[in-house]
Amino acid sequence: MGQVGAIDRWELADRLRSRRLALEMSQQHVADASGLDRTQISKYERAEHAPGADALRCLAVALETTTDHLLGGLSDGRSPVVPLPRRRS
Repeated sequence: MGQVGAIDRWELADRLRSRRLALEMSQQHVADASGLDRTQISKYERAEHAPGADALRCLAVALETTTDHLLGGLSDGRSPVVPLPRRRS
């Protein structure tokens, strides 16, 4: 029951809360920065609901991280900068 598709809601909830606290943001600050409702942020952090793709993207921007990190990828929350290969003409 903790999983929605391939998303572990409990891990997502922990990463959302941890990242918010690392930035010293309140749930209201995250809500304001993401355009989401504070009660929805609370439900995500308690693993009652998992955000959809659009909400997840908004949360990542508000929390200055990546969707990959929030979904269990990168552990430090930073987005790696990987240059794209240049095309030869």
